[in-house]
Amino acid sequence: GVQTCDLPIYNLMAVMSDKGYLALFGTSSTEIWVNTGELAFPFSRVNGSPSPSGLAARWSLTRCGDYITGLFKNKHGALFVGQLQGYQIVQISTPDIDYLFNKLTAPSDAVAFGYTLNGRIFYQISFQTDAQTWLYDVTANAWSQLSSWGKTRHIADLGAAFAQKFVVSDYQSGSLYYLSADAFTDNGLPIVREITGGHLFTSGRNKVRVRRLRIDMEGGVGDNSTQGNNPTVMLQISRNGGHTWGMEQWTTIGELGHFHRRAEWRRLGISRDYVFKIRMTDPVKFVLMQAVMKLFKFMKQKI
Repeated sequence: GVQTCDLPIYNLMAVMSDKGYLALFGTSSTEIWVNTGELAFPFSRVNGSPSPSGLAARWSLTRCGDYITGLFKNKHGALFVGQLQGYQIVQISTPDIDYLFNKLTAPSDAVAFGYTLNGRIFYQISFQTDAQTWLYDVTANAWSQLSSWGKTRHIADLGAAFAQKFVVSDYQSGSLYYLSADAFTDNGLPIVREITGGHLFTSGRNKVRVRRLRIDMEGGVGDNSTQGNNPTVMLQISRNGGHTWGMEQWTTIGELGHFHRRAEWRRLGISRDYVFKIRMTDPVKFVLMQAVMKLFKFMKQKI
């Protein structure tokens, strides 16, 4: 015979096994169930386990390192990325990331996967309708945006580990690729590395002159290809808070074996507020360590 069981969780979206428990993810709550061995129905809800956060996108749910991770919404309906830690959903997204996610048109169609590369754990989530991809570096606790050449999102849609490699699918063609830290292109297409710094200004917003900007990177990483023979780094400067940007200023980080070459720019003008953005597309290793500036500050004087 059969026996009905009325579950107190409504609109069940996903069920996953986690450390000997069953995690039930609904649209408005998450519960943990345990096998009690009862004959009629072996599973029972763990008292005190219900979390007021529900799953916002079914296919965003994946295991990332030691934790189940996904796109959730809290009891106020606000979206965030969280991890199931113990019995509760713990937020890992920042307020800035939450602001961007809550402006999306259709966040419920998000897909995601977690993976480990060179000992670092990542969670990658793509919003299909809005064509955006975001990457969370668990080790560094940092978010960044990803895109493939000519697109606003990354081509990787879903992923799984196979034969000691991590395989991802192309959302357009269905082709399969594997992730590698030694591959400096996306299946032959350039990868754009772009970093935007914070605001640089002095106390009192006095004007400041940037005499020199040096980016310490791993130099001498050029190769024998036409594009990567003498890798180029591009600098853009905004003097109005990042609203508009000046022309690109190019410099190189050295041909193959020129390990002491540094990316450096001089006489970068005068402003009350600087924002720097560096960009690189050559198919070579990209390792950035620090930025060093030499400044000259203009002080206000009473007349």
